[in-house]
Amino acid sequence: MWTLHTTPEINDESAYPTIVGVAMSMTSAMLLIVALRAYVRFKIVKAPGMDDYVTFLAAATCIIYNVLAVYQTRLGLGLPVALRPKPSLAEYSVIQFSSRPIYMLGITCYKVALCFAYLRFVSPGMVTFRRLTWSLMGFIIISHFACTLVIILQCRPFRKSFEASLPGSCLPLYPTWNATAAITIACDIIVFLLPVPVFAKLQIDRRRKMGLIFLFVLGLFTTICSVMRMLQIRQVAKDGNNSTLVIWGTAEINVGIILTCLPALVPLFRKHLRGMGRGAFGYTHGSDRQATPSSTRLKHLSRSPAGHVPAMPKKAATRIQDSDEDSILAADDRGWETDRHWIRRTTEVHITRADRDVRSDEQKDRERFT
Repeated sequence: MWTLHTTPEINDESAYPTIVGVAMSMTSAMLLIVALRAYVRFKIVKAPGMDDYVTFLAAATCIIYNVLAVYQTRLGLGLPVALRPKPSLAEYSVIQFSSRPIYMLGITCYKVALCFAYLRFVSPGMVTFRRLTWSLMGFIIISHFACTLVIILQCRPFRKSFEASLPGSCLPLYPTWNATAAITIACDIIVFLLPVPVFAKLQIDRRRKMGLIFLFVLGLFTTICSVMRMLQIRQVAKDGNNSTLVIWGTAEINVGIILTCLPALVPLFRKHLRGMGRGAFGYTHGSDRQATPSSTRLKHLSRSPAGHVPAMPKKAATRIQDSDEDSILAADDRGWETDRHWIRRTTEVHITRADRDVRSDEQKDRERFT
């Protein structure tokens, strides 16, 4: 039997298969995406940054949260409150209480990681955007930390948070949790929409621009999970059954980390995302990455012996293909030009040379007086 200290009949009524299935599948998908991100940053780009390390921290907290969620199903999560086994109630309450700050840390980390990614993408000259990003990052950290303190210290005495039988008082659950959920949802919306105006102004192909914008707007799917979780707070306040709340919390933190990692995976899937990846994060089709350092190829002009100059065509055109790279987005932290997040403008220059008399002055004088 999966649920401890209960009967087979009660165990069959538990929703633990759904909770365990969601937690295991979504955590596995999240780990795969984070592993791919690590491969791209450490092996392909070879320039990991603060956004990567904060994402790894978010992934670690996500794993802990999901492990605790799965273990709670062994103690009664998934059952109606009246059917949950009494011998497991004390342990269940402590673990449930412990998972709340871990959840808050996880959703804080992936939002902060996204802010660090924005700072890494944009050039130092975009002062206003960088200030907005730093300000948003500070607000996320402070507000989410404050929400965590409210969740932890909502009862007096402290132990009453996980020992309901103790005398004391607690903040009303429904308005308190609603307020914290509203703050996290607002931060979700702002952090994912923040770069959209910047990308909308980029001078790139419209289709590629829309693909780049869509990649970040897709992050709003996390907000859907947050809203669905928020709607379950009323049910928890009503009967204490938090099973669906945990499911949506698991989905929110996993989806948030996955969507945060997607922009970092563009170099890995460049061939499959050619329309968006090459135009938005790499090189345009006209540039030559294997060019010589000067990126210039001139036709060879030969001279015959004895000063004889061969006849030249009516018009001779020499083509110079030069990558005029506008660093709209910044290089990596060490100043290297990488495949990561550059937008490059390629300019092809055609130099046309008209006929000219290349004879020496001495030859001209001889012909003139002959």
